[in-house]
Order: sequence, then C-alpha cells, then structure tokens
Amino acid sequence: MNVEKLEKLLQLMQMFHRIGVKLLPTDGLNRSELMMLKTTKTLGSSNEQVTISQLSEHLSISKPAVSQVVNSLEEKDLVKRITTRADRRVVFIQITSNGESMLKKNIEAVQLSLSNIIKQMGEHDTDEFIRLMEKMLRVANSTDSHKSD
Repeated sequence: MNVEKLEKLLQLMQMFHRIGVKLLPTDGLNRSELMMLKTTKTLGSSNEQVTISQLSEHLSISKPAVSQVVNSLEEKDLVKRITTRADRRVVFIQITSNGESMLKKNIEAVQLSLSNIIKQMGEHDTDEFIRLMEKMLRVANSTDSHKSD
C-alpha cells in the first residue's frame, strides 16, 4: 500500500481522537470518569447491582484501573460503594443523584457538539461517514482476530 496513504490515515485517526477529547466538557470529569459513570448507569439501569469486576469486563480495563476511577468519582460524590452484610468483600458501585446530574449534563453537551457537526456536514455525508467508520472497525477487528503472535 502507498506509504502516503498509510501516513495520512494515521494522522487523521490521531486528529479524530483529539477532536473526540475536545468534545467532552471540561467541568471536572475526564474521559475515563465519564465512561465509568455512563457504564455504571447502563449496567445498573435494570436495578442490577454493579461490581468492579463487571465494570472491568464491560470496559475491557483492569480491576485496579476501574478502582482508581471509582475512587475519583467517589471523592466527587458521583458514585458510592455499597457493601453487603453477608459478604463484606463484595462491593457494589452505585451512581449518586449528583452523578446522574453530571452524566446528563455531559451527555447533553456532547450531543449538542455532535449535532452542530452533523449540521455542518449534512445528513448524507454523516451517514456515509458512519458507514465507513463501521466498516473500518469491522475490518480492524477482523484483522486483529487473525493476527498470529
């Protein structure tokens, strides 16, 4: 493949990542914290108790990394830990009302930013961009699964 195309693709992917980071509001939550809040809410939405292990598995990050982000969110009163009397080793993570408010505010801000981008790109180009990104992810995931170590 043409080296220039490879370099251009890599450059665009890096720029796209930076734009994604810029879309997040800067009101005290970083990307990891926002994803942890969103995942905690999603997993807990069916009135299920959410554990560190479940968050770790769902987000594909280590349990110590999840604990570190949960600690930060807990300090900000956005989540709380709940232990059971039956087994004190089992700890559940629950989003607080402050966490719900912060998550809603952040999601609305990201949606507004993306809506503005869609308006400028137009519906057709946005649909095409989504189609191509989905294809790229499928191909990349397929390529990853066929790698031999």
